[in-house]
Amino acid sequence: MRQFCYCCVSRSRLCSSLFTSRSLSDIVPLIPGITFPIWQALYLWVSLLVSIVCHELGHFLCAVAHDIPVIAVGIHILFFVPSAFVEVDQGELLARSQRVSRAVFAAGILHNFAIAAVAGLALLLLPLLIFPLYRHDLHPTIVWTSPMSPLSNISSSGDTRLMFLNDITVSNSDDLPGYLSSINSAPAGICLDPHAISAAFASNGDTCCQNASPEYCFSHIDGHSPFCISSRNSLPPRSISCDNSTPCTDPLYSTCAIVPGSHVIYIQSSQAVHIFIGHPFELLNAIEVTDYVPRFGRLFPVRGALWMSRFLTFLASTSLSLGVVNSAPVHYLDGEHLALTFGRTRRQKRLIQHGLSFGSVALMVNIVLSVATKTAFAMRAPASS
Repeated sequence: MRQFCYCCVSRSRLCSSLFTSRSLSDIVPLIPGITFPIWQALYLWVSLLVSIVCHELGHFLCAVAHDIPVIAVGIHILFFVPSAFVEVDQGELLARSQRVSRAVFAAGILHNFAIAAVAGLALLLLPLLIFPLYRHDLHPTIVWTSPMSPLSNISSSGDTRLMFLNDITVSNSDDLPGYLSSINSAPAGICLDPHAISAAFASNGDTCCQNASPEYCFSHIDGHSPFCISSRNSLPPRSISCDNSTPCTDPLYSTCAIVPGSHVIYIQSSQAVHIFIGHPFELLNAIEVTDYVPRFGRLFPVRGALWMSRFLTFLASTSLSLGVVNSAPVHYLDGEHLALTFGRTRRQKRLIQHGLSFGSVALMVNIVLSVATKTAFAMRAPASS
């Protein structure tokens, strides 16, 4: 009973994906560095190990409960991917009734569903469970910034709140992807002072548009006359969006310009206003926030609540995925053994084998198409400036 797991998770809050109906377009494969930051891979690895061990533990306990000899158990890691197995006496198992055989084959799946339910419930109740140690703040707290990001100068010691993204009030870390999606769908242009543009062009020209430079290459909305801006003093004090259909109305900032493939995002924290130029979703890899802060200062880690929430999210996703995939009529998984217990005649068993072959092909096609689609989408996303 060796295990294979195809893990998936909703882009939205896990609670919603577990307990409400979501479209299939919201379900994405967990691919480190593609559909979630690679530094979160440890959560995936640990949660996958726990899910697989609990799955095999279900087979083991059920076999022991029915007095079926267990020949071997084990855990091994191949290319950093954890796996586990339980080997029972097949002769003794097949000699038992179909009800007992189904119970043993289904025990791992049921354990995975139980683990997913417990993790999902713990995630829902997490604010109540950690209430004595952590309090919910009005705005998310910045607890990490990427050292490779232009935002690396933002304090991540736990005393900096994320207040606004452009003109959007940030009140919940779970809604951060939604805020960035709104920015991504908003006009990409920004209204600039024409005098600042003239001064920037006279000073810098368009050199940054031809070579690597710390400056930013802007273009007029019509695509002509690129120019370089190296100082934030040349930018307006707030976000003023524009495009061909939304002209600039501020008399001081009357020229619409863009950074091709990017947005200019004003990030207002409790300490200062920071400017990020790049694709909005790059912020998800550049900054990490949490809704909770410790009640007792440094006695508890500022990221403690975030660690618990993220682990429970991954655990529920991997355990649920493992249970669903193993219950599918697919060769080499528990679904195959369960399906074969329903075959009484030779004709029924032959039909079941055809169904298993079809299910195996369908699963592999689904995995390949899903991974290829999400990888291609991620590769098309512009890099951060």
